[in-house]
Amino acid sequence: MTAQDKQARFSLDGNNRLIVRRAGNKALIPGNFSVDSRNNLIFHINQPVSRWKREFGLGKRLLFTGSWRINSNHDLELKVARTEPAGEAGSLVLRGRLLDTGDDALVFEVDSYDQDGLLHARIIKLTGEWSLGDGGSLIFAVKRGLNPERITLEGGWGFDNRRQLVYTYEKVFLKRRNKSSQKVKFAGYWQVNERNRLTYILERGKQSAFDFRVQAESPNLYPQEGRIKYRLGAGLSSRGRPGVKTISLYGAWKFSKKGGVSFVMDYGAGRIVEQEFQCDLGLSRQDELSLVLKNKSGRPLGIVLAVTRKLLKKYGAEIFLRMEKEQKGLSLKTGIRLPF
Repeated sequence: MTAQDKQARFSLDGNNRLIVRRAGNKALIPGNFSVDSRNNLIFHINQPVSRWKREFGLGKRLLFTGSWRINSNHDLELKVARTEPAGEAGSLVLRGRLLDTGDDALVFEVDSYDQDGLLHARIIKLTGEWSLGDGGSLIFAVKRGLNPERITLEGGWGFDNRRQLVYTYEKVFLKRRNKSSQKVKFAGYWQVNERNRLTYILERGKQSAFDFRVQAESPNLYPQEGRIKYRLGAGLSSRGRPGVKTISLYGAWKFSKKGGVSFVMDYGAGRIVEQEFQCDLGLSRQDELSLVLKNKSGRPLGIVLAVTRKLLKKYGAEIFLRMEKEQKGLSLKTGIRLPF
């Protein structure tokens, strides 16, 4: 027997079952897959291992390390670099569907049949961080110590009526021999933190966020319209090609006790997110007050909120002028006095 014959060779069948070959022997190994804390693929044998150890040199637990990707049919594929016990595997393709994207994770559902023909659904969860690629593609960096590997989603994305980011892709199901459109929602909320940049933060993520280069459709906003409209500088069309997208963020403007303003958005199902802004005040016209919005660090965002005297009157507010003494003289400051 050659050294090559002594090594087990692993592969998967169309039902995501593990096949092992060694020295002319072949068997379907009963068990299930999981992923460990380092995003390695683990196979757990769920029967006594005496036979598998004798015929194939296997223990209770098999480990496969390598690089992950989503293939052209949106199945999860591991290009295997090493196995424990030592063997050969090539690429292992786990057929299924992308299920969820929360908790800084890529969650994949794998369907498999056991030896009795019963269907089981297994969850494979890779941990890492979501971000936006330079070309507008969605990127998942798999956690691998100091050298994360990148999984790129090649489908198209857009927004639903609650301004939630939705990823869409086409998938062929070999068993049913049909093709269907699949959608995955990235549940999150929007933040305006920098000039010409809009950030979508994943609701259950601690690190994941998508940063979009944007341009405001109009730098002058009016509270009664309750809308901030942007043109996105990076995006993908429904066919996966670069394209221009626009997004309108709808909400309600509120004055704060600290002299700033906040924008409140309703994402449905009781999810209310409020973002506060600092602002500089100025009289742009006789009947209008300009609020130059700034981020928490005091940097202007390139957005001016135009508040009319009529709206201020609705809130019972009044404009005031105040003379203040400074080191080099006197300064005249404008403000709003609000009843609370």
